[in-house]
Amino acid sequence: MKRSDLLFLVGSIFLCILGSEFFLRIFKLGYNNAPLNPSNIVHHEHPRNYSFTAYSPEGEWDNFEIKINELGDRIVGSCSKEKQSGQLILLGDSFVEGFQVKDSETIAGKLQNLYCNKGIKVRNLGVSSYSPILSYAQICHRLKDKKLILENSKVNKIVHILYDNDISGDLKYKDSFSSSTPCPTISAESTLSPLQILSRNSYLARFFQRVRLTKEVLMKKDRNIGLDISSSNTFSPSDKCNQSSDHLIYTRKYIEKIKYLSITHDADYFLSAVPSDSRKSKKTNYSCFQQIAKLAGVEFIPAPIGLFRQPDIYYFEKDIHLNASGNKIFASRIFEEISNKKWFKNFYDNDGLDLSEEHFKKRINDNDTYFPPEESEPPHYWAKGNLLTVNIK
Repeated sequence: MKRSDLLFLVGSIFLCILGSEFFLRIFKLGYNNAPLNPSNIVHHEHPRNYSFTAYSPEGEWDNFEIKINELGDRIVGSCSKEKQSGQLILLGDSFVEGFQVKDSETIAGKLQNLYCNKGIKVRNLGVSSYSPILSYAQICHRLKDKKLILENSKVNKIVHILYDNDISGDLKYKDSFSSSTPCPTISAESTLSPLQILSRNSYLARFFQRVRLTKEVLMKKDRNIGLDISSSNTFSPSDKCNQSSDHLIYTRKYIEKIKYLSITHDADYFLSAVPSDSRKSKKTNYSCFQQIAKLAGVEFIPAPIGLFRQPDIYYFEKDIHLNASGNKIFASRIFEEISNKKWFKNFYDNDGLDLSEEHFKKRINDNDTYFPPEESEPPHYWAKGNLLTVNIK
């Protein structure tokens, strides 16, 4: 082959690649599948100021754009209410993140629509595969770095939505836990591969990744590999928790830590949980989370009963997550439960903890830092609403 022919061939290939990249960007076909970056602080997080076109290899959702803001949070949607009277912060994993549905169809998006006329700003801090230990590190660092500001004069609510794999997640992530002051770190101890970096920046690379994943799904169908939803279990909120106390202790521990962060920042903290789709799972840890909430002294918002009785309506057929209808009724339950209570500041006054200044004067040093309790005592905290005065170990 002549050198001129070779140069022409290379140039043609380059122009085809460049043209394909340009075409995909023009039509916003930036396919991706829940991209996550490793972190030495919170193990993994969303890439900041990032957008992509969501799709399901199984074809259950497709062709809507997902945007991540400068903090790494999924954008919830706009609210025209100018005066903000408070915040509702959602913590959790992929069920809160909601990459399977449009912005307005996530739990956070539905809540923003419900609370807009009340001046409540909803923030979606959900990240795939987060368990309470990561949510604790996440919100602790956000408060410390002033990337999350909870004003005493305004309403502050934190709703933490759990899922079955959170218990095993805490057991896994605790091995990477590093205690530090005032916030812990959980390092992923990994970096992005060159292929992952390419897929973050190239729409063409994302397109080929979608083709590959779709091909894998089709091959599984040919071999009849997949979820069998023909046989269905029946779950109930009153089912017995089958997890041992050794497995629950870490989840309870970090839920309690989030609770006390909430106290020191004048926020009310609630727990809730999404049960597994009974068509796809043999058990659910839902009742375990109810038990943890009770032991930790945290108010528990029950999941809608429809998630237990009619999973075919509220979950995707193949994917494990809630569909738009499931997110809608879950958001409505949260709105209903919180709205039926006062926007109170003293929820924790009756949970058995003495939070009076007199109680803590003998327990703190001149710098108002946290004084660790004895092993036989419940953890007590004294703070002035500033995270830096609290050293939680």
